[in-house]
Amino acid sequence: MDPDLPLITALQGGDDSALNAIIERHQDALFAFSWRQLRQEADARDVTQEAFVRVFTQRHKFRSSQGTFRAWLFRITANLCTDHLRKLKRTPTALTKPEPAGGERAHDEILDLPASGPTPADLSAQASDLALLGQAIQRLPAALREPLILFSLEERSQQECAELLGISTKAVEMKVRRARAELEQMLAGVLDRL
Repeated sequence: MDPDLPLITALQGGDDSALNAIIERHQDALFAFSWRQLRQEADARDVTQEAFVRVFTQRHKFRSSQGTFRAWLFRITANLCTDHLRKLKRTPTALTKPEPAGGERAHDEILDLPASGPTPADLSAQASDLALLGQAIQRLPAALREPLILFSLEERSQQECAELLGISTKAVEMKVRRARAELEQMLAGVLDRL
């Protein structure tokens, strides 16, 4: 049985306080899912908040015969993330901050690393590689990005991914495999260094 069914039923019946329990139960998971798609904390918080607004305004559209409430909630959030990313592609991005004169990079703090640990250059290269990987994940189509994030980054089971996305476990497996193959093509040598 769907553990959220009593809450959504209460919300559909006019008990607005049930929304607070729904938010408490799901906000952390939705924020993590949104952040992994958008890579911006403020945007992820906005999308998470908008997802709960949609739950409230569209509460009468949920049908338990069509799947779990959690799957419906994640579908709403995934759609909001996709919409947000589309808007970003159409909107010019803000200018990046120029580097200080002389080619030196300004640092807010100095890292005190042990001599046997990774060098600052190694850490910088790794951070750069991870940023490239994050950008490549964002360029994947939503149909591949969402299963990859849920399965590989959030470490959910194929069954849970299938339920959240409304697809079969075999489809999850195939989409994750295809997403990884596309990432390998996009990033060629970068993945080898991670």
